[in-house]
Amino acid sequence: MNRLPTIILVVLCLAFLLLLLLAFFRSEHNRNIEKQWRNLDVSSSDEYFDPAVLSELPAPAKRYFQRALQPGEPLASTVRLRMKGQFHGLESNKTFPLVISQLLTPQRGFVWEARIRTGLGFLTASDYFADGSRRSRFHYLGLIPASADSTTGDYINPDTSIERMALDMIFCPAALLPRPGVEWQAIDTQSARVKLDIQNRTVSMLLHIAADGRLLKITVEQTAPPLATTPGQPASKQRSLQVRVISDRTFDSTTIPAQFLVRWSERWTQNGQHFNREYDILELEVVEAWFK
Repeated sequence: MNRLPTIILVVLCLAFLLLLLLAFFRSEHNRNIEKQWRNLDVSSSDEYFDPAVLSELPAPAKRYFQRALQPGEPLASTVRLRMKGQFHGLESNKTFPLVISQLLTPQRGFVWEARIRTGLGFLTASDYFADGSRRSRFHYLGLIPASADSTTGDYINPDTSIERMALDMIFCPAALLPRPGVEWQAIDTQSARVKLDIQNRTVSMLLHIAADGRLLKITVEQTAPPLATTPGQPASKQRSLQVRVISDRTFDSTTIPAQFLVRWSERWTQNGQHFNREYDILELEVVEAWFK
């Protein structure tokens, strides 16, 4: 019986040491995120929007910029966003409330942090892409590591960082103005395609634009590399990441999507049959936006 208090004390000491270790690693991660945030928080642009640069653009693109940007106003180099909304679980019909803070510096990278409420607590998530490297971290209750991921490689699929950064440029419209590395193509009276050269990659986005210049839908598409030629398996998959804009809002003279739905889809052919699968990932609202 005399050993029981000793065992309890040892267990409590070990638990305390474990908490200290978890707190140390979380603190290191927080410092790394803060470092990336500082690196990407660049100085303000000294350029101003001149509508004359739109003269050669397709009509839908002209309408988009005429609504998004105000003549004579500074062109932002960086945007900071605060968002709220819901995350949709892919394996269930459950949704989880979340709040997001994000910093985007087009062509260079982004830092993304979220707090997701779950049934028994909360999950914190952070993701950054800067100078060609990416890291994601998830912590349960803000302390216990849930998963860790570091993404590298030659193939960029719709979930990876460069395509995600390209899609997020709709929150910093100045980054989509015509310049080296940004090419616009006419599709029809309601849509246009923009091709972006980002860190030696080319990303193509299709933008659907209303008659008044409102951005309605943005789609990024890529085809996965050939899969293993196992009998009965699909040879390749067509994947797309899509944002459907519900409404927009003007912050600091710049108009950006304010309420939107993020959807991911796959299409493939197997044994002569066509398959399609779609997921709603996020429903979000931009609460605040700061341009620099």
